[in-house]
Parts: sequence; structure tokens; C-alpha cells
Amino acid sequence: MDGKMEVNGCMCIATLHVSPGLQLGGSSILVEQYTQYHVTLNDEWVMRGGTTALRCVIDPTYVTDYVKVIGWKRAGHELHSSGRVSILRDGVLHIRGVQAEDTGRLSPYTCITRNILTGENRTSDGASITLHDDDGDVRDGEDGGGDDEDDDDNDDDDDDDDDHGEDDHGSDGDEDDAHEC
Repeated sequence: MDGKMEVNGCMCIATLHVSPGLQLGGSSILVEQYTQYHVTLNDEWVMRGGTTALRCVIDPTYVTDYVKVIGWKRAGHELHSSGRVSILRDGVLHIRGVQAEDTGRLSPYTCITRNILTGENRTSDGASITLHDDDGDVRDGEDGGGDDEDDDDNDDDDDDDDDHGEDDHGSDGDEDDAHEC
């Protein structure tokens, strides 16, 4: 596309070469990099009666300004703000007083997003909430409770926490420096 403009007796000529990644439309340029993104959702762990917040993760993060959460589903059914469940303005799904009926891998939560540049909707993969009881049992809502192996795992986790603390201090600095841009 060529353009000519005269200012104070001088002629200015400009040429715009459009690469395959750009589309011209009206007065705006749509850059393909803002249409290429992934929507993910992370599993959550929460104490019975506690509060959890599920957040859609948009990757890469620079696309976040152009992608909005427009809805949530659980096991294919649309969720709405009511009672213990709230969908906040920023798209976060907030659940208060978490109970067994809020959990389970067989009925995952998904978020639905819309790219405001293209109008395209995308749905995240499913994520679940796992419930921790005061007695140390872990319940995912599918089998109704923990067993003796869970108690053994909890003991192992305590040992792992100590090991992680020592290992993390020795490796964090080196690994972080190696991966920074």
C-alpha cells in the first residue's frame, strides 16, 4: 500500500509492505500473534468448608488483554453466580464453603474465553477440586474418602517437605538464572 503526502512543499512517500502475519481491515491491523494462545486451568486443593478460586490461565501472557473469560461450566453445565458460587468481574470462579459435591475428577470445571479481536471462543481443559478433611484424608469426591495408604502418603509428604526445603535453596538461584530472559 502506497501513500503520498505534501507538507510545506515537500513530498513524503510511504510504502507499507504487509507480511503474511498481518491482515488489514478498516483502520486497524490485526496481528496474528494475538490470536495464537492456549487456555489452561489448574486443579485446586482446598480444606472442607474453605474457599477456592479457579482462574483461567492464558498463555502467552501478552494476549491476556485481548482474551476475556465469558463463562464457566462444570461437567458440561453452565455455571452462574448464586449461593456459594460467584463469577467475579475478572472471570475468576470463586467457591465458598467447599463441600464434597464441589469436587471430583469425573465432573471437571472448564472456563470459556473469547478473543475480543477475532470473536473466537475457546474452552480450557477440565480441572478438578480435591477436598482435604480436617482428619488428613484427601477426597476427590469420586470414591468417598481416603484409606490407610493416604495416611502413609501424608507421612511421606512431611519428609519430602523437609527435603524440598534443603534442595530448593541450593538449586533455585542457579535454575532461575539459567531460565531468565
